Amino acid sequence: MRLHFQPPHPSGLYAVELEAFAVYKVLQNFSNIEEDCTVCPSWCLTLRARGHSYRAALEHHIPQYSLEVPKLFPAVSPSEPSYCSLLLTNKGSMLLTFNLAPRGSSDLSLRPSSGLVAPGAHHISLICTCPRGNSWKQHTFYLQFNFCPQYLKEVSMQSREEPLQLKLDTYKNVFFKPTQVGFSSTSLFTFSNPSRLPLEFEWRISQQYQRMLAVQPARGLIQPNESLTLTWTFSPLEETKYLFRVGVCVWEANLPPNVKPPRTTHYMIRLVGMGITSTLSAKEKELDFGNVVVNSNQSRWLVLLNEGNCTLDYRLFLEQSSPEGVSSGPPAFQLERTEGSIPPRSQDTICLTARPSHRSQYSWTVSYSLVSHRDNKVGEKQELCRVFLMAVYPLLSVLDVCSMGSAQGITRRHLWHLFSLDMLNSYLERDPTPQELTYKVPTRHSTSQIPPIFTPLKLDFNFGAAPIEAPPSVVLLALKNSGVVPLDWAFLFPSDQQIDLEPWADEAEFDCIELHQMRVQDNCIFSISPRTGSLSPGQEQVVELQYSHLFIGTDRLPVLFKVSYGREILLNFVGVTVRLEQKYVHFTSTSHQFIPVPIGDALPPQQIYEMYNGGSVPVTYEIQTNVLTHVQEKNFDHPIFCCLNPQGEIQPGTTAQVLWIFSPIEAKTYTVNVPVHILGWNSAIIQFQGVGYDPHAMGDTAPFHNISSWDNSSVHSRLMVPGQNVFLSQSRISLGNIPVQSKCSRFLFLNNISKNETIVFVWQLKPLDFGEVSVSPMKGKVAPGESIPFVVTLKASVHASFYSMDLVCKVYQQELLQEFHKELQEWKDEQVRQEVEFTITDRKVERRVYCTACGPTRKYKTLPPIRKQQSLNQPTSWNLKIPKEETSWPRPQPPSPIMLYLGLTARAHAIDYFLANFFSDFSRYFLHRDLPKNCVREESEASEKESPDKWDPASKQKKQLLVDCLTAIIRGLLEDKTFHEAIEQTLVERTPYFCQFWNEQSARFMAHNSNVYLEPDSSLSSDSGENAEAKEQEEDKWRPGKQEVGEEDEEEEEEEEEEEEELEEEEEEEEIKEEEETGKEELEVKEEVKEKEEKLTRTGIESTPPPMSQELQKWWWQQQLKVIMKEEQEHDEKEAISRLPAFANLQEALLENIIQNILVEASRGEVVLTSRPRVIALPPLSFPRTPTPDLLATAPLESQQIVPRLLAAPPSPDVLRTQAPSPLNLLP
Repeated sequence: MRLHFQPPHPSGLYAVELEAFAVYKVLQNFSNIEEDCTVCPSWCLTLRARGHSYRAALEHHIPQYSLEVPKLFPAVSPSEPSYCSLLLTNKGSMLLTFNLAPRGSSDLSLRPSSGLVAPGAHHISLICTCPRGNSWKQHTFYLQFNFCPQYLKEVSMQSREEPLQLKLDTYKNVFFKPTQVGFSSTSLFTFSNPSRLPLEFEWRISQQYQRMLAVQPARGLIQPNESLTLTWTFSPLEETKYLFRVGVCVWEANLPPNVKPPRTTHYMIRLVGMGITSTLSAKEKELDFGNVVVNSNQSRWLVLLNEGNCTLDYRLFLEQSSPEGVSSGPPAFQLERTEGSIPPRSQDTICLTARPSHRSQYSWTVSYSLVSHRDNKVGEKQELCRVFLMAVYPLLSVLDVCSMGSAQGITRRHLWHLFSLDMLNSYLERDPTPQELTYKVPTRHSTSQIPPIFTPLKLDFNFGAAPIEAPPSVVLLALKNSGVVPLDWAFLFPSDQQIDLEPWADEAEFDCIELHQMRVQDNCIFSISPRTGSLSPGQEQVVELQYSHLFIGTDRLPVLFKVSYGREILLNFVGVTVRLEQKYVHFTSTSHQFIPVPIGDALPPQQIYEMYNGGSVPVTYEIQTNVLTHVQEKNFDHPIFCCLNPQGEIQPGTTAQVLWIFSPIEAKTYTVNVPVHILGWNSAIIQFQGVGYDPHAMGDTAPFHNISSWDNSSVHSRLMVPGQNVFLSQSRISLGNIPVQSKCSRFLFLNNISKNETIVFVWQLKPLDFGEVSVSPMKGKVAPGESIPFVVTLKASVHASFYSMDLVCKVYQQELLQEFHKELQEWKDEQVRQEVEFTITDRKVERRVYCTACGPTRKYKTLPPIRKQQSLNQPTSWNLKIPKEETSWPRPQPPSPIMLYLGLTARAHAIDYFLANFFSDFSRYFLHRDLPKNCVREESEASEKESPDKWDPASKQKKQLLVDCLTAIIRGLLEDKTFHEAIEQTLVERTPYFCQFWNEQSARFMAHNSNVYLEPDSSLSSDSGENAEAKEQEEDKWRPGKQEVGEEDEEEEEEEEEEEEELEEEEEEEEIKEEEETGKEELEVKEEVKEKEEKLTRTGIESTPPPMSQELQKWWWQQQLKVIMKEEQEHDEKEAISRLPAFANLQEALLENIIQNILVEASRGEVVLTSRPRVIALPPLSFPRTPTPDLLATAPLESQQIVPRLLAAPPSPDVLRTQAPSPLNLLP
């Protein structure tokens, strides 16, 4: 069948749909139908025909279109067709026709195969194919546009049957990290679906591996091109290596339920793991937080170590060991996290935060347990580390106090009580109350003029009294951080605690208290500098408190002293300002407590009660002592209280010390009310209390050893105002407990830290009622950057008493002082000039005109007259002309000095009580005992009668002169090199003998040796006439009563004198030898004596002396007795001299001067006192016992001095006759 197209008109588009019916040929005629069953309807075939007519001269228009065709057919199951769509868009302005060319693949079908697309419209066609095989197959078909063979579009597509496959990573191997036995570890395994069909999978683990292996998820769906990560869990049961093989099944997804997959795919993977054992440890077994402020946070890092080869999952536990009772409130210790995991051979850090709520010693135990992720199993708890913490409060204390300005007359001890510093220090040592910690740091929290107070502690800071318009009363407080943590402190005025409000919010009416506080704050009557500060542990700071005397009356101001995170104390600042010429005695309180005294004390100490005159005129006080007699009558007529100076006068701005003696007889508290009258002023009744105690019953708890709590404070604090360049090495000296009549000295330094200012200092000492205090030197100057030493000495009186005083040192700048002296000298010269100079004016005489060259010239201009100068009685004929314009010239005032205060405290005990309680310290003190004047006069008169040539007792000036001379001589000898060389030469020379070296032991040894005599040889002792005559002649020579006339007698006398001199020399040598030998130990002496005896017995020595005349022996004994008696007399005289007070004082002064020189050299760095001493030991000299003559000749000088002592030649018979037994053996 052929279809022909003959368009009737050109340039037209024609389309027609033809239907063709197909029937069987036999059905064309009904007669051919034999049976009805063979009749069937015809088939209808539709054909769409399109055509486009063009003119003869025209061509087909070019189609403008876009065709979107996928490259691949969608994935489908096997034996199922795959469909995809084709999008054709006409982008031209003319109609577009398309049709499927017959050259395409036969396995593709396009519906519709042809069509018409209007301009700007689109057409969608459906392409269908049936994929075969797993390999990609190419499908190609052609589209013809506008019925023109030129416009063909080739379209290529691919299709295939999708396989069931998975892509497994890690080469189908899964490795587990080494795992702790009994716990689990995980490993990730990833696989993907490279196909375009969703797949279902299922992991199949054998029954024997299910206790050790687990996977999550074990079954699931994976989409096309999706990657899925599985978590494998490995739980080893023992310490060994494990190897597993596990399979997975994959099939097509989206199958109906309960339908067996037509096809499946299997994969196998290998899993490798190892079971080991390991533990967890901490880097620090004991973690110490140190000192932490209560209610504050502090963090530390806890470092956990895993030194094994497996990852550990842990869980931490915290147990508090101490304190046990603290359990209320939030926990004092927290962990940042309690669970974690540590890789092998690595560490982990956990932040520990401590916030203690009470002051105590905290300790915790940190334990851990290993955790298994498979079944959340927790292992056994093991201790990891211990944590310690000391919770403390900031601790601030007042070390020292000092007054200046109008209050400089108040002693430190009195000022200590005025400011209640004992109570303040005791309050600061206690724990703060919860109300005090309402605001842990200074905070503005009040809207009223009088802010609320959260502390129950209140104290008075009493500045004393002074006249109006007097210089301000300045008090310096030395604050020290006595704790172990840094702290912040602040003095808060009421205005510092108020919240700033708008003017309309303030109250319009104020009461009298609020108005008074506002006046005090607005006029800065009380000021503090600095008002806040920070102190590190052990650091000190000086605070200046100032009270200005601007208004008459009593000024009060509540000031809150706040220590951050610590105590909060309300301080009532109190000050009194009086009128001029008004009497005023300031009493600290209406009661006074004496220091406790033991009962039965025969010499109770003298105690001090102080009264301060705050007015501007002297006052006279009188203490009524008749009330003391009533107490005495009630206590068996024993004077319990005794006032030593009940009357006296107090100068303005000074403190009077009233001496009391409290002598209890029972262990109880005594009380008496004593009226104190101030003449011309008010009277006060003071209650005196004293406590008597039994030292035997109280034992070591008796308050006998301490002087006062103020005395126990630090002595090394420095009270320095800003800009002060001079300070003392110690601000206070505490001598403690000393015996009466003792002399105690302390060595201090005055330091000048300025770099270019030289200072001049002068000490001002007040006389004491008992005892004596001295400072040496009293005045001097200190160069810039240098220090000068001085000695403070206290000589206690004979009475047991308390000592408390302030030594004042005035320090001036040398330049200002020199300028003052210069101005003062000019002022004095002008004063003298004005007294003698006058001017005479005569009105009758015409004034002469002088030229400037000839007129009188003055070097200086005339100064104005001095104030308050009495007019001179001048004659009436003289007219003294004083210009009215001249002004007076005031006297220059000295520069204001810097006041340095040195406190001195001590308690003197009777010697008996001191020995009973401080026996070990008695040897440390020097008792300075001066002879009474009458005894000194009697001794001096007796000494003048006995020996008029002797000197009088030395005065203090002579003693000091002697000490200075000896010091200069010794210092000069120590610095003289020639003297050093002479000393070295004398060490080589032979030591001479002095009678001062005699002692009893050497005398006994000499007597023992004198009993040993040499027996003469038989040839010498023969009875021949010649020897007898020679013997008689020698005996005659030694007889003292026999004298002959002539030359023979003179020669014999000369020979006798020579022999006596030789004997004396030999005796001296023997004594020197004996004294040298006594210096050795007794064993060496015995051995030497034994050796000598053996040697003498071998050489024929007899133990009995040779016969000697009795007269010669008697004379010899008398001479020896005279020598011994003379030595004993000299020895007694030396002992008597050593017992003299003057000699002891001189000796103590020399030692003190020596120690002072050593300390000065040490302060300058010339001597290091802490260096280890060096001892140079020389090698010992060794000589043979029987040296040869050659050895003796070549021996050195030192050995030659020793050899004669070892080898002494036997004495001659003449000498042997003169030796007699020692006279010491003949004394009764």
